[in-house]
Amino acid sequence: LREDPDESSDLSGSSVFFEDLQERMHQKAPRGRRPNADSPRPYDSIPIPSVTPSKKQLERKELGVQWRWIDGKYSYTPDLRLATVDDRGADSWTRFRDLDWWDNDGAVELVSWYFAAETTEYQFRITGMKRGFLRVHDASLLDLDSSDANQTAEVATVRLERGWHPLRLTARVGDLNRDFSIECRGSADSAYVRLNEGELFSISQ
Repeated sequence: LREDPDESSDLSGSSVFFEDLQERMHQKAPRGRRPNADSPRPYDSIPIPSVTPSKKQLERKELGVQWRWIDGKYSYTPDLRLATVDDRGADSWTRFRDLDWWDNDGAVELVSWYFAAETTEYQFRITGMKRGFLRVHDASLLDLDSSDANQTAEVATVRLERGWHPLRLTARVGDLNRDFSIECRGSADSAYVRLNEGELFSISQ
């Protein structure tokens, strides 16, 4: 900034550092928002970039979910991404449905990874949840907590790049059935697949 206080120089491609920074920014932006017709962005047409876990992470992956639970009574679905929680863990989907906090108040955040087999559009829906959020990476996918009907949809369509994508579900415990299901179908599929019966993995970060 001392040499270019007006920031008039285009630093893209000027060094390995800035090339790497530009690539990371190109990936981060579409992972953080979905296309909005009222606020278009140049990257709205590209698929959400996938994440490449390390070899060790993939070797240790298991069918299941990472979860974080916070106690309390809430009139809304809290965002737990930066919250200090009361309990956390990683379990298979079978063990997950028998955890103690299911009988308590509070809210829970679930993170599980889905492998998109091809770059295409996917439709997601949730059964067994009254209110809550589903995000892919940090982009809002299903908002079932909004009072604005225009922001609420029971089915969401998103274009994903082939590869791994984290799905993040947040809900109050009382709004989530133990047998809830995250379901998905690709652009060429006619039937939805229940992802948490064999398609969602716990991958340690």
